[in-house]
Amino acid sequence: VWVSDVSPTQVKLNETYARQHGFAQAVQDRQVADICDLHQYENQQFDHVVAYGGPLSYALDQRDQALSECLRVLKPGGKLLFSVMSLWGTLRGALIGVVRDIPAEINRKVISSGNLLPETFDNRGHYMHMFQSQELRGWLVQHGVEILDMAASHALSLNYNETLAEVRQDEEKWNFLLELELAACAQPGAWDLGTHLLAVVQKPV
Repeated sequence: VWVSDVSPTQVKLNETYARQHGFAQAVQDRQVADICDLHQYENQQFDHVVAYGGPLSYALDQRDQALSECLRVLKPGGKLLFSVMSLWGTLRGALIGVVRDIPAEINRKVISSGNLLPETFDNRGHYMHMFQSQELRGWLVQHGVEILDMAASHALSLNYNETLAEVRQDEEKWNFLLELELAACAQPGAWDLGTHLLAVVQKPV
């Protein structure tokens, strides 16, 4: 495993957690890197690439370049697993605050564009593009990759933090909840319900 992040702090945290959880020996290299410019890595260097946590959303208008870089460093036939921020899932997760604290006209601009930017809503520097599932599929098709799978991230349990902490104390109930989540997140009708959209794509051979 090779680890990279645009934040030196996150790279250091990865090293700390790898030692704590016993997988430090699996990490061959760690680097500070920008997903829009992975010049540190060679063409077709990796069997698989994982870009979780929404980095393609935070690339904003450079997301085409970011995706192209992920594909460039992949071997032919390699798989890219990634997540992007979900428009409707994020809205669902923050619904009360969105409706109560943000004027409707601003909300309409954000929803119509999917963009949290200074010109749509000043989110204190936390700027991103939030995808809808159909938009994500269309974007991936344009890049000529094969979409192997898509899913939501926590379609059912969003906003139930206190209840989840209680359920987690009972292993049987917790495992049943995970079973329900996995089933729901895989349903195309639920793809837009989680805060993240997940996708696995394959680079053409």
